[in-house]
Amino acid sequence: MLGSGIKSVTVSINSNKTRAKIESKIMLNSHKDFCFCTLAFRKKYRELAKQLAADLETHSLGTMLVVCTDYPNDFQNLTNVFAFKKSREGVDYCYNDKRFALKKALELCRVTIFVDADTRIIGKVPEREWMSGITCKGFVPILEHPPNQSLPGRKEAIHKLAKKLELPLKNVSFVQENLFVIARDNGKEIQFIQEWGKIGRFFEVQKVKTKDGNPIGLATAKVGWNIRNDGWQELAQIMDHSFAHWDWQKNQVRTFWDKVGDKLQFEHWQYLYRLLKTQLIALLNFNFYYR
Repeated sequence: MLGSGIKSVTVSINSNKTRAKIESKIMLNSHKDFCFCTLAFRKKYRELAKQLAADLETHSLGTMLVVCTDYPNDFQNLTNVFAFKKSREGVDYCYNDKRFALKKALELCRVTIFVDADTRIIGKVPEREWMSGITCKGFVPILEHPPNQSLPGRKEAIHKLAKKLELPLKNVSFVQENLFVIARDNGKEIQFIQEWGKIGRFFEVQKVKTKDGNPIGLATAKVGWNIRNDGWQELAQIMDHSFAHWDWQKNQVRTFWDKVGDKLQFEHWQYLYRLLKTQLIALLNFNFYYR
């Protein structure tokens, strides 16, 4: 039951009206012990997240969607959405910022299902007893994942991380990152989120570009979780992932002047701010990040 699963709601509440909306959303979903969560930065992904919320209304009535977003007001009229504000932290990409959505969702529910915002739910969501820890598609051993073999710096960074984390790489899998389930496990879920952030920052400091399947896999092994897959395939069958980011990149024709314009825009200065912030945080643990 979600009612017994709620621990706290740590959001900024500026008015009685806002408080009432938050409480009504939680009460509406109080008979569930699970929720969905997603990340939605920028208008395009906020609109996709709204579609995801509408799909939940159709295929899992009463299930809450927790949205980590840059503009939560976009969701204020959706009764099955709990949106909270977070600024992007990822330097080049925001993949690892998914962990903030997970953290908030696990404060509200015993179980949360992370799904990328550019996903449509096309069938009835199964309600089952999810086991503690992580349930996902453990793709392949991490060093056998093709991009980790071919893209610059990845294999070396993974070997270095495994040594620092004292992990035998034979026990680490690359995890399919667009759909996975996390269930509370006596605090290990908090440690998992912390390790994910630490590992994701290591790749950024080392300037090794990678999606979050590598940090998730390494964090999973670090907290001692075994990857479960019971129920994952049943869940995956009702998901239609559109890979909107790939489609956007494919359709972009970038001229020299487009790139010059990017450098002059606010986004470039935001990037420099995120990079400086990440490097300064890493200095607090110099041996881990720089040696």
